[in-house]
Amino acid sequence: MKTSEKTPDTVLAFDTGSELLSICLLTGNQRHEIVRDAGLKHASALMRLIDLLLQTTGTEIRDIDLLVCSAGPGSFTGLRVGMSTAKGLSEGADIPLVSVLSLDVYAASLDWFDGLVVPVIDAKKQRFYTAGYRRGERITDLLDLPVSGFDSFLSGEERVLLTGPDAQKVSALLSGYSGIYTDSRARDGKGRQMAELGKMRYTFQGADKPSSGPEYLRLSEAEFFSSRKGTDNKNEKTR
Repeated sequence: MKTSEKTPDTVLAFDTGSELLSICLLTGNQRHEIVRDAGLKHASALMRLIDLLLQTTGTEIRDIDLLVCSAGPGSFTGLRVGMSTAKGLSEGADIPLVSVLSLDVYAASLDWFDGLVVPVIDAKKQRFYTAGYRRGERITDLLDLPVSGFDSFLSGEERVLLTGPDAQKVSALLSGYSGIYTDSRARDGKGRQMAELGKMRYTFQGADKPSSGPEYLRLSEAEFFSSRKGTDNKNEKTR
């Protein structure tokens, strides 16, 4: 794995944790980005769009100094597609890889807000992945909340800024609350922020370990039913 004491100059980052697919190539002071808002179809689109971005910018895979992908939370399938693609490129081209938390990325550029910044990602079944940030610092754990959980989560907060790809959904559900604002750029691609956070993390912490993987806050449906089946089989044997 190639390493360098200097800050990586050419960085390829992609966020696959939500319906919004964002791919960004940072080369020096230039930024090249592709954003697709077309549902969770990342498996068929990701490598094709990465190839398009590299060809358009005249960049070879060997020119990349650092790969950055989403560590979650978010769509189980999307995160796995992104992580497996990043690891394949990392191992195949000997490029260091860093994964960063999606919620940290969505809150990264909102440290100017005088209140609580709350990025949200639809976790399905009327639940949302979220966390609280103040002045750019995360002040809560990563959370998997039902809609009703926002009552206690936001209790006592006078000003709240919702952001992230599903901010509008939560805003509509909390329409009766005062002091809640929605980031007008919530569904913009965040590839640049992901690339910059990845560069910072790599500079101070180095690359991910080979065993690293996505941050899941709950089991996928397949894993849930598999665990239930295992428990049911175990109970059958003890009867």
